[in-house]
Amino acid sequence: MKATGFFLGGVFVVLIGWPLIGMIFEIYGFFLLFR
Repeated sequence: MKATGFFLGGVFVVLIGWPLIGMIFEIYGFFLLFR
């Protein structure tokens, strides 16, 4: 659940205009999801 939240949060942050921070969230969420 937490990993999905990070991933979707990262997508949202990219969409509102902060691509670098959003990418970090997505990578972190992806890492949590598949570790």
